[in-house]
Amino acid sequence: MNTIAAARVEQLKERAKALKLYGLINQWEELTESDYEWVNKLIQWEETQRHYRSLERRLSVSVN
Repeated sequence: MNTIAAARVEQLKERAKALKLYGLINQWEELTESDYEWVNKLIQWEETQRHYRSLERRLSVSVN
């Protein structure tokens, strides 16, 4: 894995840590290079959904 790819993988792992995806982080060493694409997609979905739910909560509180 080249330096750029290694940096992207590390960034992906940091995003997983920020989301507190501890099961994924505990199994990180078992991931292969081909797994990183779907892991990235999974993390994107989770980030998007959490952002959406946060926005909904804030809007709900502001209306009440």
